[in-house]
Amino acid sequence: MKIPPRFRPAIFGLAFGLTTSASQAQADYTTLIEALQTKNRQATILFEEADLLMQGYQDYLDDPEIEATEKPALRKALLKQKTRQTLSQSEIKQFKGAMRDLRRLQKNGSVDPTGFRNSYEGLEELAKQAHRAWEEILSIRKQLQSDLLSEYQTKLIVAEGILQDLKTQENVSKRLLDSVNSRRTGSDNGEFELALKLPYLKMATARGFGISYQREDEARHAQLILVALTAYSNYFWDHFDGSRAAGGKAPSDRDRNIFGIPDGRILMSHAISHNESNYYHLSDDTRIRFNSRVRKVWGSGSLQVKTWNQNYSNPFKQACQKLTLSAKEGGVQPNETIISLIKEIDELLKIDDDARQAITQIHSQHQLKLSEAEAFGENVWLSTAAYNAAIWASESKELLPLFNLAGVRLAKQSELCNLPDWKPDTHGIQMSVRAINQASQRYPSVVKVRREIKGYLSDSDKGNRNENIEPPVIDFEKSKEFIGEPPAEGSEKKDA
Repeated sequence: MKIPPRFRPAIFGLAFGLTTSASQAQADYTTLIEALQTKNRQATILFEEADLLMQGYQDYLDDPEIEATEKPALRKALLKQKTRQTLSQSEIKQFKGAMRDLRRLQKNGSVDPTGFRNSYEGLEELAKQAHRAWEEILSIRKQLQSDLLSEYQTKLIVAEGILQDLKTQENVSKRLLDSVNSRRTGSDNGEFELALKLPYLKMATARGFGISYQREDEARHAQLILVALTAYSNYFWDHFDGSRAAGGKAPSDRDRNIFGIPDGRILMSHAISHNESNYYHLSDDTRIRFNSRVRKVWGSGSLQVKTWNQNYSNPFKQACQKLTLSAKEGGVQPNETIISLIKEIDELLKIDDDARQAITQIHSQHQLKLSEAEAFGENVWLSTAAYNAAIWASESKELLPLFNLAGVRLAKQSELCNLPDWKPDTHGIQMSVRAINQASQRYPSVVKVRREIKGYLSDSDKGNRNENIEPPVIDFEKSKEFIGEPPAEGSEKKDA
């Protein structure tokens, strides 16, 4: 039911003037219900009386002894009682409906008028503030997407640039080939000595693993050298894993082997999966140890070792012995130039791996952050809250007058029901109950949306920050050692 605008001020004034009586009437409708029950009983009596009279008149009309001249009057009386019965039946229905609604209202209770009016106070302004806050979220979301794209592109360019400038394969190949080139200009004494002796280790390793190569194939040549250096580091495992520096017990030199087994019992170790006479098939972990550096540099199509011929263990040991320093207390010492070369390659591979991981995580994190930015996160409710608050604030211009008028109307009916000439306004009672029920159902939602909007607007932290795993930190200073113009090369690059 809509209230014409010209009547709203009068209704507001009347409602606010009778707030106390309306509140009391809403607390107990027993008197009004009992009065309606009385009216219902009276209407029922009239209905039954009309029904009896109708049956009597109908019997007279059906009696053949009644003169035809008397029947029009009887028909008129029958119609009159039928009308009385219809009116009584309608009143009974209205009384029962009004009593049912009042009992339900009395059972469920009604919202407090003062609290109901207060819940709408300033709701329209809150709706506007919530709408502005939502617009700000949309603006921030758009800016965040732009910032994420810019951040993604910047990080990706840096990481890809480092990876490209590292020239890992080219630099590793050059260092390995230079290590066996005794005619390279600019080499110091240690590097020159290494270039003379390292080919023996390379050849022993190649024969033991059954590796064939052409000297013109620089990539395979470099891969073989790297496998040989890995074998050398296994032979002197206690120097490369830090055991010797930590003061651990030095293994016997005669027990040293290509697999790095401390006690020399290769067949009893996990270094091999099985053997066929002198052919030792490497276990999965041992394969990874020998092949991982080569695979990182040259990829899956590079040289991979699987089986070692133990008949070449002595030539391998002799080659390793050639590449040692003078014997000291605690056994032979590995060549420092080889140690430096292996560490240098490992550092370069570490930077290369960090750059690749960074690129992968930059891609995945960008997609994750972008999905979170597009999904609005936990503030998506604000859009609905702002919309509902605006709608309810607009509805309150009619709902509040109807609510107040309903209280006044029920209070007035409760006051008049004790008078002998009272005529119940059943339609007004039912409309009033409906208005109060509508207000009572709306009240919790209005209070909730007010609380949520106020809480959001007063909260300085408008969202939880998501903690993401950052990409690996690339050692830029160390990478500079590998990036840039390559040093001047000698006139020849052939190995010794």
